Amino acid sequence: MMCAYRRTGGLVPADELALRLGELVQQPISQVAKWIIAHQVVSFVWDSTMFLPVFQLDSVELRPRAPASAVVRELASSLSDWDLAVWFVKPNYLLNGKLPMDALAIDADSVLSAAKAERYFVHG
Repeated sequence: MMCAYRRTGGLVPADELALRLGELVQQPISQVAKWIIAHQVVSFVWDSTMFLPVFQLDSVELRPRAPASAVVRELASSLSDWDLAVWFVKPNYLLNGKLPMDALAIDADSVLSAAKAERYFVHG
C-alpha cells in the first residue's frame, strides 16, 4: 500500500496528521476522528497504526478534498477500509484503466460514477 500511494504523497499516520493540524485547528485529534467517522477520508489500519492517503488532503489546509470525500462516502458502506484504499490504486475499467486517485484530478465526476457502479455491483 505504501508503494501504491508513494507517488501521490504517500501515507500519513493519523496521529502525525493530527500533530500537523494542530497548527491550523484547535482540536486536531477530534477533527481527524470526525473525518474518519463521517467517511470524508479513506483510512485503514496497518500494523496497529491508522493511515490516511495524502492524495485526498489539501496540501495547504490539510483538509479533505471534496471530490475524494464524495467517492469515499459513496463506497464506505460497500467496501472495508482496506478494500476502499485498494480501490483508489487499482486500474479501473470505467476510467479507461486509470487509477481512481489519478483520475480524480482530471475528471472527478467520472470517478464518482465509477464508485457508484462499484457500489451497485457489490450491493445490487
